Amino acid sequence: MATISLSASFNAGLVSRYRSSPSSPSVPVTLRRRSPLIRAAPPTSTKHRPTEKSMIRSDPVDVSRRKHNATDQLSSALRFLKEEAGLEEAKHFLKQLEGDNLDCQAIAFLIQAYGRLGLYDDLSRFAKSVGHLLDEATYNLLLVEFASAGLVGKMEEHARRLLSARLPLKPKTKTAMLEAYANLGCLQKMDDAFFANRNRSTFVPGDRLVRKMAMVYLQNYRFSRLEDLGRQVSLRAGRRTPLACCLELLSHACILSRKGMDAVAREVKAAGVWADDASFANAVALAYLKMKDPKSLSWWLASQFRILPHGGGDGVRPDMVTFGVAMDGYSSGLLGDGGVLQQWVKRGFLNEAAATRTDPLVIAAFGKGAFHRACEERYMTLHLNSREKELSSCSYQELLRLVSVHLGV
Repeated sequence: MATISLSASFNAGLVSRYRSSPSSPSVPVTLRRRSPLIRAAPPTSTKHRPTEKSMIRSDPVDVSRRKHNATDQLSSALRFLKEEAGLEEAKHFLKQLEGDNLDCQAIAFLIQAYGRLGLYDDLSRFAKSVGHLLDEATYNLLLVEFASAGLVGKMEEHARRLLSARLPLKPKTKTAMLEAYANLGCLQKMDDAFFANRNRSTFVPGDRLVRKMAMVYLQNYRFSRLEDLGRQVSLRAGRRTPLACCLELLSHACILSRKGMDAVAREVKAAGVWADDASFANAVALAYLKMKDPKSLSWWLASQFRILPHGGGDGVRPDMVTFGVAMDGYSSGLLGDGGVLQQWVKRGFLNEAAATRTDPLVIAAFGKGAFHRACEERYMTLHLNSREKELSSCSYQELLRLVSVHLGV
């Protein structure tokens, strides 16, 4: 959310307007207390007044600190209005501050105030009344407020007005709008917003937003869009990120495309992004398990996780998802006599504390296997009075003993 630096004289002017308004009721006693909105401006002499050159050379850290302080003051002021004066009185107070002579700073303050107090109907009414006064910053701030509340209809209405005025959407606004679509599961609108004019776009979404978008694609079985999303993120970022590569791999793993997985794996390794974690390897292992391909599954677990003597090096260390794949494969007969597990026992992996290092998107795409679910169910059954504990408090060996009877291993 954009921050607005409000001067003390501006605050005092707003309050004086409210108090002098003929239609305003008598100000409650609580509003006569020293509110953050009514702080007097400290006297400043022209001798120490900052010049334009000194303002240009301001330390970025100081600028950031001033913006943070302004945000704190705004939050304190709104909290004072809501808690001390009551929501209705705060609403009436803000309404009296409206008028035809507001500058952009005052408009931005009121937009933030209505949004922070959750008065979105009043915010919509206020936005329409001052629509001719909105500039690029206040329009974007308005869109962020509506998007943060999930009010897609009002967000889109004002977005059309902004674009018709030939004003640009700021990256923060694009992020808020995309996140609103993703949170509500609006697949088509999210898709159109991200991929529209994609060759000219320099907007790079953060990992948090990318994960939300990927979850929407997974829930709607739009697996091909995962690859498009991953490649677009890499293109706009100017490099191949681990998350983007994971999405590309999942796009083929979810449809059990052996050729596609091999192609992406080669590209990712060539780009040096094949990280030393379990996400990439487990995505392929889960696909082989779903294919019920014993030869490929056994070879993949042995080669990628370096559990055989001739494999060389430590490779990727197995995690809870890896053990779940191995146990499900063993219990279903895909891994034969359990040679993979025997090698893990010799290497001492089963004595390690259970840990899940696989990307949550991989787990969301394939779900937790029978062994993984059984571990959680049995563990929670035996620890009803200590639900704060997780599986990480147990070793893999303990988990195996815990569910061995349940799975018939």
